[in-house]
Amino acid sequence: MIFTIIGLSTLSLAGFQICRLISSALNTELNLWLKAGAGFFISAALLIQWLSYAPISLSSASWSAVFVSALVSLPLFQITRRPEQEAISGLLQRKQLSAYLPYFLLITLIAAHLLLVLASNLTRDIFPWDAFTTWMYRAKVWVLNDEMLNFQGVNQWLQSGGVGYALPASHYPPSVSAVAAFSSALSSGWNDQSASMPWFFAMLAIGSMMFGLCRQSGLTILPSLAGLYLLISIPIVGMHGLLAGYADLWLVGASGMGLASLMLWTQKRHRGALALGTLLLVVGSCFKTEGWIWLGMGMLFILIHTLWHQRRYAALFCVMTILFAGFHLESVNLGLLGIWGIHDEAIHVGPLGEYLVRPFNALPIYFDMIFLRGNFHLLGVLYILALVLLTFINWRASVTHWLMGALIICSQWIIFGLSSYSLY
Repeated sequence: MIFTIIGLSTLSLAGFQICRLISSALNTELNLWLKAGAGFFISAALLIQWLSYAPISLSSASWSAVFVSALVSLPLFQITRRPEQEAISGLLQRKQLSAYLPYFLLITLIAAHLLLVLASNLTRDIFPWDAFTTWMYRAKVWVLNDEMLNFQGVNQWLQSGGVGYALPASHYPPSVSAVAAFSSALSSGWNDQSASMPWFFAMLAIGSMMFGLCRQSGLTILPSLAGLYLLISIPIVGMHGLLAGYADLWLVGASGMGLASLMLWTQKRHRGALALGTLLLVVGSCFKTEGWIWLGMGMLFILIHTLWHQRRYAALFCVMTILFAGFHLESVNLGLLGIWGIHDEAIHVGPLGEYLVRPFNALPIYFDMIFLRGNFHLLGVLYILALVLLTFINWRASVTHWLMGALIICSQWIIFGLSSYSLY
């Protein structure tokens, strides 16, 4: 287990150094919390690519990744004390003990949520839910064979006479299966606890980015800690950290935080936030196929926002063209890029494949979940109320929030109102 923790820590440090280099190349300043959190997911995406194509055994590829990460991280040990760190030290010296209480309370609550995730990852075997059969089973096979073997669909496996390994989701990308295999391989064989540890690191990285985004937006430390707690304490977020296996937590850290960075860019015109958001959206497509939807949505958001500020009539024409194409053109063949649109009762997304069409009105279910049930979807109500309040206070600042909200609704309509995923 100690080698697993060392390996994941080294991976995080290498990612942090990569973000520092990107920030320096763009001549823009990103706070260390943003760079530390985003760095973990960026380095994880690079790790996935390396393990997928490495011409050596899985264990050798894993240790070589740790070695390279350590080399990349070496410049971090030469960093001098930064003004932000000195400011925090000065704050601690000036304030009285009573002024610390709100900070201590929030930090304690945040730490309690994270420690629950860590305790679960360290003490429990992988829970046998569908995430195991989708992602972790493949990771276990790879570690036991010390090789990233290809999997077949069940029908293909039966037709081949039972040769090799079968997996219903064999078409899924390696993504978190590769990260779990890397983590376990460092412990010299399959180990449930070692394979689960990356989910704790993902929780840490998400928390770091949330705090960093709040600080980068201009909030002070206390409201930034409150924002971090509100994210970490969402039951579905904690649940995906506790029950390691799903890739959705990784999408939160990559695609979710990428979209949040784009929102920061629109409010502060921060070039670093634009670059970081775009990079994280690209990284999200490495973790799960749905990441491509968020990447496309993010690029459309950037396009509409940029055109609106520079050429408003061109932006309106772009939106009208997209709407016309969506309602009147069933599909279009782009040659090497494949077919896009609805064709032969299936949604074609170019090289990403095709998905059966299953029209379904999901609005009653969404209304029930968000407004009627007493669960974590209360956040949806607060989000809508915040949008309405922001519209009255500063309608110009609210425009981009309404745009992002509309694009998210459209993405949900495509996934759960039009495609075969509406079955779920």
